[in-house]
Amino acid sequence: MKRAITWLVIFLLLGGAAWLGLRKNPSSPVATRPAEPVDLTKHDGETIDFSSGRPVVKDSSADRAAIEQAKREMDEAVKGVTFGPPTKPPEAVPGSDTIAPGAGGNATAAGGNPAPATPPKKG
Repeated sequence: MKRAITWLVIFLLLGGAAWLGLRKNPSSPVATRPAEPVDLTKHDGETIDFSSGRPVVKDSSADRAAIEQAKREMDEAVKGVTFGPPTKPPEAVPGSDTIAPGAGGNATAAGGNPAPATPPKKG
């Protein structure tokens, strides 16, 4: 009889703990509807802060200075970068996984060795 009472007390304690843990907590945040989208064309050059969970448009002189500084840094970083005309992709040797010599520059096979001029002969 003592054993049955012990098990009953254990189950009641576990059930009570589970009920307390799984019940809705009124202090927890409630799911809200998504924030309304921000029309970016109306806020060109302004900062949109999402740190609060909602879009907050900010327009301060510090934000504008930071944006201008970032633009200058990006322009300086890409100054002198040019792209040449597209090159023809290397052609594969039929029946092999190597690239034909002279096609596409310094073609190498697996392991860093130069690609063979012809596929290896079997046998």
